[in-house]
Parts: sequence; structure tokens; C-alpha cells
Amino acid sequence: MSQSFGVEDIRFAFPSLYMDLSDLAIARSIEPAKLQKGLGLYEMGVCDTEEDVVTLAADALIDIVKSNNLTPEEIGRIYVGTESSIDGSKPIASYLLGILTQYFTEKGQLENCLRHVDVVDMTFACIGAIDAMHNSLAWLRTEPELKAIVIATDIANYDLASSGEYTQGAGASAVLLAKNPSIMTISPQVGVSSACAHDFFKPLRLHSKTDVDIKGIHSYAEDIVSIHRETPVFDGPLSNKTYQDRIVEAYNHFIEKSKVQADINQYDAYVFHLPYAYHGRRIFDQLFLDDLKSKGKLESFYSSLSVNRPDKSTMDADTYKQAKRAFAKAIVKSPEYSSIVKNKIERGERLSSKTGNVYTASIFLALLSTLEHHATDDQALNKLLFIAYGSGSKSKVFEGVLNDNWKEKVSTWKLNSQLENRTRIDFDTYVNLRLHKITGNVSPTKPQVHLDNSGILETNRYAREYRLNIAQ
Repeated sequence: MSQSFGVEDIRFAFPSLYMDLSDLAIARSIEPAKLQKGLGLYEMGVCDTEEDVVTLAADALIDIVKSNNLTPEEIGRIYVGTESSIDGSKPIASYLLGILTQYFTEKGQLENCLRHVDVVDMTFACIGAIDAMHNSLAWLRTEPELKAIVIATDIANYDLASSGEYTQGAGASAVLLAKNPSIMTISPQVGVSSACAHDFFKPLRLHSKTDVDIKGIHSYAEDIVSIHRETPVFDGPLSNKTYQDRIVEAYNHFIEKSKVQADINQYDAYVFHLPYAYHGRRIFDQLFLDDLKSKGKLESFYSSLSVNRPDKSTMDADTYKQAKRAFAKAIVKSPEYSSIVKNKIERGERLSSKTGNVYTASIFLALLSTLEHHATDDQALNKLLFIAYGSGSKSKVFEGVLNDNWKEKVSTWKLNSQLENRTRIDFDTYVNLRLHKITGNVSPTKPQVHLDNSGILETNRYAREYRLNIAQ
């Protein structure tokens, strides 16, 4: 029997709190319908005081280990994709190794039971976990008797009252990779497009000592202090353009490497990285048009639209801009494009609508949403096209083929139950959490993993210690 490699299982950890985005909209003087009907945003995942990217990642990791009855001997590597690292040197993966060691030692394993597990973090904005997955799939071909776990974990926070605030979210996914997988085989061919762009980034900010109160933290001899902030510098229109440019180039590269005829209709669903729920449907139109052009059907499609294609040579700049916008709207409102959204994109948006942007984990959340909502209907689902993107910028396009018994795994996920167990917070609580004005946990539920303490000595200052609540 020939070996295939891919996804054996996926698990997701949502933060314990959420805010209804209509509360945010009203507080920020935004029409709620703009967020709901315009962007597909209804709820925002929010971390409690004892939650961070490590605890979210650990929840997903412990869940996938428990659900698949994994032993230490089976796990060959734990690779993490994130853009929310808590340290410039020590990887999140090393913290997860410590937490998983707690789990196994409580079950009678030796303390060194995970000593030979390879751990590392990979960073490239929102595509880092896809990079970790492809790296691990290549490794599995050399170590087929072992399993790899890829973690995607992020907290997407923007500056308060900024234009990106309503897209925020948090969460982590754990993806179990193995040979002859239960859920899906991932193709070895990957289309790639990379470029240097500054559409979204989190730079070190330089401040004078007088700008920053650093008393009681450290004494600095330097007049300029570098500070890393979790909130990004971003250019929304540029990011949309680089996203679209990269995915078109990556798709064309994928077709070239696969040596197959370009045909987007061969796929039953498209799985996107989603900065907000409706972003995939907003960014897919160029691939749609290119596909029609390759089949000689583009001009007939244009002629079927209710709006004529604008001619720049006959219009002034403002008139052409308006006509171009109306024409673009007619394309995405067409029956052909609307059918693609309804049948091949929409199911993957639903969990994002209730969670918000989760950076590296968002494409895996879209996969979970696609599979869970297809599992309960009669529409055929076999071949998926993955469209990944990371600002900075890079895209990867590849395909996955579902295996015969994928619905059996999906039936064990219970994602809606996880969402229903969250605690709703109001706008003021959200703001106070962001400003670190709340010290105790808001959620009444005790977390599975919590931050126990942070070091205070010169040799361990800020060293985080995490504890697993074994009773969970």
C-alpha cells in the first residue's frame, strides 16, 4: 500500500470570553450592519486574564493528545506557527513541551519522556503555521512511523478604536499530521509567491527615555529604548492588493508545478486565510476571472452583466473610478460568482464570524468550519483548494483530498458546544481587559492551563511558569 501524508485530526481552542460585536459597534459609533452584513462579523473572541497564546495553544495540544490517545513515543515534533510570540528567543513550543510533560508525568510517564521531541516556532505573519505544516509533512516522509503536531496560536489585537479593532479575535489550533491520515491527504505540490511588502508588520518601536516610564523595571544607559508592541502597523488597501497579487501568483505556480489544466471548478471548496469572515469571497474574484479567461468565456461573462465594462479612454478620472467600482460589484453579485460563494466558500466563514481574526490559526479554523458544516449536508465534498496568505508578504496554494471516513473524525469535534461555553462580556469589560485593569478571571470556569507566576530575580525575570489543571 502506498503511503500518503496529511491531517489525522484537528482541534481548536477558543478563548473563554467573547463580546457581541454589536456592542463594540454601538460604542464606537459604527452601524452594526456594516460589521455583520458587510464583513460577516458577529462575535469577537477575547482572552481572560489568565489566558495567553501559550494557554490557548496548550488547550488545543492537550485536547488532540487526549482525543487520539497519543503516547510520548509517537510524537516526533511539535512545531508552532505564530506572530504573537511572548519572547524574542525562547519559543512557545518549548513552553508547550513543558506543559505536555506535566500531562504525561501525571499519567505515570518519566519526566524525560519527551526529550527527543523536536520543537520550534516559525514566524511569517499569518502563514507561519502553514509553513510549519509543510515542513512537518516533508519530515514525515523520512520518519513515517512518527506523528507531528502543528500548533497555530495567536491573539489578534489592534489599537483601541482603530480601523482594525472590530476584526480582532484569538484562538489556537492543533493539527495532527500522520501517514495514511483519517481526514485528508495533503498534496506535495505547493505553489508559492513571496515578495517584500510592508502591508502589515509589528516593528520594534524606538522611544526616548523621557517618552517611556521605565522606572522599577530596568535601568538603561541608552537614550533610546526599543519596545515591542503586540498591535500592528498596517495599510488595509495595500494588504488587500498584496493578498490578491500573491494568491494569483501562487495559484499559477501551483498549476505549473502540478502540470494540470487550470480549473477552479474541480474543487468542492476553497479554504482561505480569513482576516475577517467575508475576506475570502472579496479576494477571490481575480482568480475567478482568470479562470474564465483561460476557458475563453470571459467576454461572454462580461456581456451578461447588468453593468457595462468601463472604458477609461472615454471617462474622466472620477467617473471612471465610480464606473469601475460598479462593474466590480456587478461581477461579485453575478449568479456565477454568487454560486461559488454559496457552495464553496460560505461554510468556511461561519466559525470566523463567531471568533474574529486568529492570524495563523484562521485558515485551520476555516477548514474546521468547512468540514463540520459540510458533514451535515448532502453536498459532495472531496477536493479542497487551500489559499494561504501571510503579510510581508507570501502566499501558498495547495490541495487536499478528503479520505473516505473523514466525517467520523469531524463528528467528535463539538465546536458549537465550545462556543456556547464561553462567557459573554460587555464593552467596558473588554476595554478594561485590554488596559490590564482587571486582575482576576472574568470567566467562572477554571482554565485547563493557566499562567502560574512570572520570575522576579535577575536570572529569571519575567520567566513564565504554566500549570496544567490535571483534574480537567
